[in-house]
Amino acid sequence: MIDGRIDLDAAVAMMAEAVDTARARDGVGHVVVPGGRSPTRLYAALAAAGLPDATWRLHLSDERCVPADDPRRNAPSVAAALRLAPGHPARPSGPPALDDDAEAARRHAARLADVPDFAIVVLGLGADGHVASLLPGDPRPLAPDAPDALVVVSAAHDPPRRITLSAARLARTPTLLLVVDGDDKDAAVAAVEVGADVPANRVVGPRRLLVDLRG
Repeated sequence: MIDGRIDLDAAVAMMAEAVDTARARDGVGHVVVPGGRSPTRLYAALAAAGLPDATWRLHLSDERCVPADDPRRNAPSVAAALRLAPGHPARPSGPPALDDDAEAARRHAARLADVPDFAIVVLGLGADGHVASLLPGDPRPLAPDAPDALVVVSAAHDPPRRITLSAARLARTPTLLLVVDGDDKDAAVAAVEVGADVPANRVVGPRRLLVDLRG
């Protein structure tokens, strides 16, 4: 289920406000951001507003298990979409690119242990109802006691191996924004709205809002 819908401008304003609130408490604001095509317009709007600034700390919702220089990695593509120059403190962080994916996930989870609750979480909604790399048919990252980060494998995705934040870690935020774009997302949006058993509905937090960019 969702608690309401907001437009693109409201999403940008809400993210900025969430970081401002967290900054007053923690000095910086920790924000989860997705890869993929759904947030493309959101990232353009943030960049046009001069965001993220130096007080933001971005964390990827998931990352593909490929070498550091592979163009399929989310970190560089998200940084480019947000127009974040090398060395900018808000450039997105995620698991390291290691030959041992399990070790990369363990190191990522250990680093996240020192990160306070996220100021706001932004997730792209997939056509099958997945968010991050919480994929249908894999209950491990949905479990309440799942580690903050873990490896998932899906032959239906390229590449098949990914490291994702768990549903429990993603839910540690006051506000979750589900961003949807693309003509193939109608069924996923309907599933979220009626509370169907899809991975997106397993990330349960105080407030869940839909940023609908279709059309």
